Amino acid sequence: MRRDGVLTDYDPGSLFCEMLRPGEAPHHALSLLRERLRNLPVEALRRRAADAERDLLARGITFTVYSDATAIDRILPFDLIPRVITAEEWRTLETGVIQRVRAHELPAIQSVPAIAVTAYAAGADRVRALTAGFQRHLTKPIDPRQLIEAIREVSR
Repeated sequence: MRRDGVLTDYDPGSLFCEMLRPGEAPHHALSLLRERLRNLPVEALRRRAADAERDLLARGITFTVYSDATAIDRILPFDLIPRVITAEEWRTLETGVIQRVRAHELPAIQSVPAIAVTAYAAGADRVRALTAGFQRHLTKPIDPRQLIEAIREVSR
C-alpha cells in the first residue's frame, strides 16, 4: 500500500517556493528536508503538530488577546516545516535588521546592545559585524562563559 508523504505531487505552480528555489542549484540541506517530507505521511505531520501545540501550551509559550471576549491563552503561531535559510541569506538578514534598528533616531533604540554570533570567523567578518552596529563579534561554537562575559560587557 502506497503512503502519500507531505510533499507527494507538490507543485507550487507559478508561486515562489523557498524550499524548491527554482533556477538555483539544489541546496544539500533543502534536498534532505524535501526527501524527509516526501516520506512523511500527512497523518504523521498532523500528529506532530498536535503534539507540538500541546507541548507549547503546557510550557506556557502563549499569548492572550484581551480584546477577545474569551481572553484565553493561545500558543504562538509556528510552522512544523522549517524555513531553511542559508548562511549567506542569514548574514544579509542579520545585517539588515541591526541596521534598521540603529537607523531609528531614538536614543533608546540606538543604544540597544547587540552581539553577532556567527560561524563567520575571518577578520573581515568581524569588521563587517562591528560596522553594521554590533558591539561584539563571537564565533561558533560558543563557550557559554564567553557569551555570558560578552553580554555583561555590552550591558555596562
